[in-house]
Amino acid sequence: MYIGRLIILIMIFLVLVSGGAYFWWYKTTNPALDKVQTEVKGEILNINFDSNSKRLEVIALDVDKILVYVNGVIAEQEVELKLGDMTKVSGNNEIEDLWALNIPAEPMIISKLWANAYDKDGLLLDQKVFPKEGVELLSNLFWPQGDTQDYDLKVGQSFAVPDYDTTIKLIDIPQDSRCPLEVKCIQVGATTVDLEVTTGGKTQIFSLKSDEGQRRLGDKYSLSIKTVTPDKIEGQTLSIADYIITLTVFKEL
Repeated sequence: MYIGRLIILIMIFLVLVSGGAYFWWYKTTNPALDKVQTEVKGEILNINFDSNSKRLEVIALDVDKILVYVNGVIAEQEVELKLGDMTKVSGNNEIEDLWALNIPAEPMIISKLWANAYDKDGLLLDQKVFPKEGVELLSNLFWPQGDTQDYDLKVGQSFAVPDYDTTIKLIDIPQDSRCPLEVKCIQVGATTVDLEVTTGGKTQIFSLKSDEGQRRLGDKYSLSIKTVTPDKIEGQTLSIADYIITLTVFKEL
């Protein structure tokens, strides 16, 4: 009986060894089995337009490049045009990212807009069409028609917005990171101003940056920094009294 059990154990051992040897051979001859395929297919989760910063924004999942295209009208013919490459702005978590593209300042006649997402090898992963279509709708959204008025302010000065019960006062310039003239900088930089805005007797204070585009003021008005003078010069320090900030008020028709 002892010998019989021994023989059975030896047979089980030989089967296990043989099976392990076969698995090792099969694995070495098929290197793809060394890792489980857990790759996530990249996709565009959302596309929208930020009217304050005048830019398109896309939330994407695990993509390496996003290009924006439009159907534009040239010489009464509708053609496909590349609007530009989106820039990755920030990551929401480990794999979701925010991408952005500034809308061109010059108006265009376009009827459709969409974004294509690609991997690092240029393979198209996903495509998402902007939810609004039509020449009139997109033109009014991206390049609204209206009236503009510029105001030059020093710190402490203010102006009243015509036909709108609002007064805007420049109260401070807390930051000026503009690149000095004739100096090569990695970033252009921006100027930040603090504004006191009084509408209908209610006052609020907010900061506005020279590179952020338009800031909404009510339903039909928006505000932006047009210019900051004087220019910065390396080795020279500007006092707060030196600055002249030109603000542009835009009224949609």
